[in-house]
Amino acid sequence: MVANAHGYTLFNVRPRSDLALDGKRLKRVRLAGTHRPMRIGLARLRQLNRSRLVEAFETHCRAFISDAYIPGMVAPATERRVPR
Repeated sequence: MVANAHGYTLFNVRPRSDLALDGKRLKRVRLAGTHRPMRIGLARLRQLNRSRLVEAFETHCRAFISDAYIPGMVAPATERRVPR
């Protein structure tokens, strides 16, 4: 919707691509100031038993998402900051 001029969005991380899913170009405008980094977490009910599928998903997430790598995003630890 943003790339088709029907709205806007705010992110505190930078996508790796300047293209929307339909191939149209997105425009990024840096927000002024210092902002807290995005936090990613997994939530589940403690009283429910974890299935093998859920355990595999949690293992995958812990192995592939970190301060240095967020799929589809420029991770905070690797983003080159440009002073303003």
